[in-house]
Amino acid sequence: MDLERTCPGHCCVAFYLPTPHDRIAEIANGMRDGEVIADMVIPLSVSEANERLERFGSDREYTSESEAHVYTCRHFDDSTRLCTIYERRPEMCRDYPYEHAGGCEYECGYCSPLDVLGKWTLLRATPRRICPSREPISQR
Repeated sequence: MDLERTCPGHCCVAFYLPTPHDRIAEIANGMRDGEVIADMVIPLSVSEANERLERFGSDREYTSESEAHVYTCRHFDDSTRLCTIYERRPEMCRDYPYEHAGGCEYECGYCSPLDVLGKWTLLRATPRRICPSREPISQR
């Protein structure tokens, strides 16, 4: 089966993670599929990330605030623009673009299923209330 390809792989070429380069080891224990993610990320400077994004046709650009937080993936094949571990890729990759209800921010046309959007929305939600037994009765 030959599927029409719409994804240029920009999300794998260069991406932001909240964990800085000098703390990559913390990813292994700090997130789901952490060992796989810690092994797959390759730190990039902002200028390296922007060069890669431009070379691959993206109009996105990282600013200096992203320094030490931008990575590329060792499993992204630059020539085919495909993931070399696609069937075993971590949840972070399978669920992308998890926070973009309108589809991928790179405008490739891919949208996550609603259950994936819901899952990540819940994970990122700020609780409105603390545990009822710990808040003052006036706030219940």
